[in-house]
Amino acid sequence: MENNLIDEWRAMDMKKVTMTSLLVFLIYLHFCIPVFAGSDDLQEVLYHDVIVTLLMPEIIEEINGYYETIFTQPPAVYPYMITVEEMKRMEEGRSFLFLISLHVTPVVGPHIGVGEDHIVFKLSGGGQKKVVKYEHLKNYELPDRWKKIRKKPAQ
Repeated sequence: MENNLIDEWRAMDMKKVTMTSLLVFLIYLHFCIPVFAGSDDLQEVLYHDVIVTLLMPEIIEEINGYYETIFTQPPAVYPYMITVEEMKRMEEGRSFLFLISLHVTPVVGPHIGVGEDHIVFKLSGGGQKKVVKYEHLKNYELPDRWKKIRKKPAQ
């Protein structure tokens, strides 16, 4: 009889542990995994990520070209630090000539922003990519421990 009571208590404890674990897991899913509002948002994020991925070599080249005169080491450019501001067709109808405007925030070290830049690309059929405008918008002040990478004062 005593063994039956012990077994019942153990079974109840296991149910409590299982239910508690399930509850903690559900709370984790709710708060820690990003949820998008709908499939349109997913498509927009997908298009953004594809465009940035395709343009990344040219973006890095432009950023390095500008900042090589300012810093002793090139800043890093991460896809999630790039915003597609505008995309438009350059001709009417279903042409394959596009202008894509990007806002880029290059960083050094542990994601310390060094500035903001605006790049406009012209894309044409066959995968041809050309920078039609590069504009440096803003400098960020570096923390003291990172000022040693600056070649000249900020403008």
